Amino acid sequence: AASRVRRFARWLHHPAIDPTKWYPPILKAALRDWTPQARGYVALDTTVLGAFVLIRASLVYRGRAIPLAWKALRHASAMVSFEAYQPVLEQVRTLLPAGSSITVLADRGFLHEQLIRYTQQHHWHYRIRMLGSTLVQQPHHAVRAVEQLRPAPGSAHFYHNVTIFGTAISPVHLVVAQWLADKFN
Repeated sequence: AASRVRRFARWLHHPAIDPTKWYPPILKAALRDWTPQARGYVALDTTVLGAFVLIRASLVYRGRAIPLAWKALRHASAMVSFEAYQPVLEQVRTLLPAGSSITVLADRGFLHEQLIRYTQQHHWHYRIRMLGSTLVQQPHHAVRAVEQLRPAPGSAHFYHNVTIFGTAISPVHLVVAQWLADKFN
């Protein structure tokens, strides 16, 4: 086993191997038969590695995450600005077939007005977790925080045509759920 690890390490650190040159053509070849009618899910995520954060966009395919684009930067936390990860989204756009039905999946650290507008501009869908403090306005109701809409444990509520961030983005469909603690203990 140690011999295989050494052999793989030599191959991986070989100066002639440049992932930025060989990975995109391999990925394009793998996606060649993917039709625009196919639905794709792109997971947007960050990983903190010491003083650095890795921003990564991966295609979710058959329970696996295939890296499409990534960017490393010196940053103290996993929460990054839209400007920091927009180049990653641009790379994803160049790799996926035009007109594909894409849904961006992201954690609450990516909940930015600019991301939602970006997805709308490119006719993508999105599923983004929200902080409980995110402001929501239902039609004919006062502005409230998401945490004020929380249902009973084990339940979910669906809100259609709401506005988020106070009055910045609408219409948005919102699902607010609370898991049953006993199920996971």
